[in-house]
Amino acid sequence: CLAFGDGVNDYEFIQMAGKGIVMKNGTDYVKAVADEVLDNNEDGVIRTLQRLDDEGLLLKSSPN
Repeated sequence: CLAFGDGVNDYEFIQMAGKGIVMKNGTDYVKAVADEVLDNNEDGVIRTLQRLDDEGLLLKSSPN
């Protein structure tokens, strides 16, 4: 499971995800449990998804 977040309300989601990713402007509380902290640019999430895909770390499901 992959989770993106930045606020205290995302803490458990980030903590329990297989890979928890927090934005740089997120709270220190949430960043403490993150696997990765992203820069605060507008494309941070999509660039991370593209990188993970390039690294073969995203699973793709086929339609049923």
